[in-house]
Amino acid sequence: MDENILGPIILIIFFIGFLIVNNYIQERNSKIRLWNEIDENFGENYIEKYNFSKDELYKVLGGNVDDLLYSDLLLDTFLENYNHIKSTPGMHYFYYSLRNLKKDINILEKIKDKRKRLIENIEDTKDIQFEIAKLGVFKDSILELLFEDIEIDNGMKKLTYIFSFTLVYIIVGFLLFREYFIIFIFVLLAGNYYIYKQFNKMTYGKLNGILNLQKLLILSKNLEEYNDSAFSEEIYQLEILNKDVKSLYKMLNGVNISTGNIEIDFAETYKNILFLSEGRRFIKASKYLKLYNKEILEIYKIIGSIDSEIAIASITIANDLKDANFIDSGVNGKALRNPYIENSIENDLEIYNNSILLTGSNASGKSTYLRTVGINLVLAQSFGVVFAERFNTELIDVRSAISISDSILENRSYFMTEAQVIKSILESDRKQFVLLDEIFRGTNTIDRVSVATSTLKYMVKNNIVIAATHDIELTENLKNDYLNYHFEEEIIDDDLVFDYKIKNGPVSSRNATMILKTLDYPKDIIKEAEEIASILEK
Repeated sequence: MDENILGPIILIIFFIGFLIVNNYIQERNSKIRLWNEIDENFGENYIEKYNFSKDELYKVLGGNVDDLLYSDLLLDTFLENYNHIKSTPGMHYFYYSLRNLKKDINILEKIKDKRKRLIENIEDTKDIQFEIAKLGVFKDSILELLFEDIEIDNGMKKLTYIFSFTLVYIIVGFLLFREYFIIFIFVLLAGNYYIYKQFNKMTYGKLNGILNLQKLLILSKNLEEYNDSAFSEEIYQLEILNKDVKSLYKMLNGVNISTGNIEIDFAETYKNILFLSEGRRFIKASKYLKLYNKEILEIYKIIGSIDSEIAIASITIANDLKDANFIDSGVNGKALRNPYIENSIENDLEIYNNSILLTGSNASGKSTYLRTVGINLVLAQSFGVVFAERFNTELIDVRSAISISDSILENRSYFMTEAQVIKSILESDRKQFVLLDEIFRGTNTIDRVSVATSTLKYMVKNNIVIAATHDIELTENLKNDYLNYHFEEEIIDDDLVFDYKIKNGPVSSRNATMILKTLDYPKDIIKEAEEIASILEK
């Protein structure tokens, strides 16, 4: 054999061998690092930071937590501060669960039982989380593939298949074009690279979606090993679905997929350029997507739910969360705390067949209390856990009007926007737990007090309400319809101090003049303000 030809062949064989060995070593090291990370972090306070759309599954399935409640309770902050999710399906399901309260006690009790088993068998739980973590986070959506028509140019299909037999062409080129063998290889690889790049442009990222689908199906198959775990019911469903999509799994199996590791993916890119395997698989896979649309979506949901429930188990350990208890009527809890505030002040809640009017000055804790109650109501009915020592609740819709913004683009005032939100609450034929902050604040005092009085009286006919207000008049107007509670403050060493503890009865103090005094306002202003206040009190 001509030494001039033998050299390049040996070089190519060596290069391919190097890629295979390097790929194996990098993948092994990556798995070791991943396992160590899971072993170290499970049940500890840590945050996974991901930057991708969270609402894809919610857009498909919908939910019963509206945009205003989601915004009012700052649930995006909860996702950011308590993210133990390991995969994209997990994050999508976690978000979906926060926005879809479960109204079935049997489902919630099953979730609680699973979480108990997950915590009791932490090593097995870590093993399952490790499998899911290998799926990882990907930006190119699988769900978009299920609901989009994918068309591939016929010419590109033909070129992809023609140029995919690289090794055959190398052998043929060696036999027929020995003198020009190196040039032949260069032209061949240039053609493959051109097709590879054009195919990626044409598919606009959908190719990665197909590869992510392959990773999802591999994970679904691997999870069958855990059929005696806390997720035995889910694994059984996956086994059935895996059989349904068996032909798709076989077709995708063996494709080298993106790992997120730069060195591994660099090697895989060259491999795909040589054999155009990704393109060929994409062409075939696109035919199956519509056929197995429902099955793929169900697999996505199940894997997402497993990841989500493991994450909640980890969060439960890390933050000493308690199980919510479900009762026939009312909501009550002990030592409720706000998950967004470090060393949050704990407060109780007792509501049976009544509602609460909450008074107090600015910054005393009213809005924080509303959010604390709301967040725990959502978590109780989404995951069965709460930031509290004890929490009992009936299954109930949750609505709010805490932080409404003017809709300038729609030419609506604050009052008009709030009035429409309140109207939608009043029109519901279902019992609701309603959280209101400074109802009708966008209008004058006389109108606000009169309209708020009549509206709040009407609202408690069918709902449970906690309404925070500055309007002391409401405590008298609604004394037969609402229990009065308040937050208060005191002046210590010329400083305004809040204890953030809820107390019985309406607020008896006013802090406006006290604040002005601490700021050394002119004495004439303070004196006249106190005189006017004493007249108004009469």
